[in-house]
Amino acid sequence: MQQKKFFISFLACLLILFILSGFWFGKKKEKEQQAYGIGIITPLTGHLAFLGESTKQGIELATEEINKMGGINGKKIILIYEDTHSEPKGAVTAINKLIGVHKVPVIIGDVTSAATLAIAPIAERNRVVLLANGASTPKLREAGDYIFRNWNSDEFEAKVMAKFAIEELKVRKVVIVHVNNDYGLGLEEAFKEQFEKNNGRILEVLAYKEDEKNFRPYLLKIKELEPDAVYLAGFPKELGRLVRQAQELLIETQFLGSVGIKSSEFLKLAGKAANGIIFTAPYFDPQSTELIIQNFIKNFKDKYGRIPDITAAVSYDALKLVANAIDKGGYNSEGIKRALYETKNFPGVTGPTTFDQYG
Repeated sequence: MQQKKFFISFLACLLILFILSGFWFGKKKEKEQQAYGIGIITPLTGHLAFLGESTKQGIELATEEINKMGGINGKKIILIYEDTHSEPKGAVTAINKLIGVHKVPVIIGDVTSAATLAIAPIAERNRVVLLANGASTPKLREAGDYIFRNWNSDEFEAKVMAKFAIEELKVRKVVIVHVNNDYGLGLEEAFKEQFEKNNGRILEVLAYKEDEKNFRPYLLKIKELEPDAVYLAGFPKELGRLVRQAQELLIETQFLGSVGIKSSEFLKLAGKAANGIIFTAPYFDPQSTELIIQNFIKNFKDKYGRIPDITAAVSYDALKLVANAIDKGGYNSEGIKRALYETKNFPGVTGPTTFDQYG
């Protein structure tokens, strides 16, 4: 008899839990219907988490500003985050959840080329708009009709540096050191092509793994080859370690770099070894007198206590671009896609944005 009472009590508890969970999910569903959900794929953990933090801060500031102004068509924006754990396979899990569970028509991410290339086919197959806020690989041009980015291509960035090295610095012999992934390979190939086209000579191409800590073998090779300059293509942490170790080995070769140099993470690790490095980066000038940039700097600093970096600025613009597309095309993937392709000279903190036929 006592067992029967216990069993009935247990069933009653389960029933209450079921009703409460149904009520909670119902409220959650109702809340989502009253707002526009935007998926965010970014590294919140792992060795690239600092990029995810800047992404999150830029996006959340833009969202806060839009929601304070009444949202889009009276509906507020809610952000649905999924962590890549700094891995392409993590990005795949993230996009499958955003599409399969949350049913979002648009996603911002990822900040890396490797992760974006891993998820682009999934977005394209499911007809979900993907706006990458950091992927720079030239391969993204052919990734599909639903794939966009508001970051310049490696092809452009590396060619600018190669031309500058030849014409302005009078460099003739270069060693390339790059991270061994889609991002590093994209920069390496574009720089090499442009440099050799201008009669420069690549002495050696050295590839290192992500999150590499010991660069001495690469640096000893550089010391042996005696190049006019070394072109660095990689992420801030690795490049910071590399130039610090180069200083310890008394290597005085001119270092050239990509946007990874423009980072507090790089400066923290490189220290005084950062002095004299020349690098390229997408446009974002915190010293600009343009009102849109000064307002962004002030609001960002008030909220987070620091000056925004390029990743935060591009991510801020990415959210504003998506919000504008929802406003123009409606909260559906076809409308958002069409509105993005029609976007011309959209005013952002990284300058005006126009999408071409490749997104």
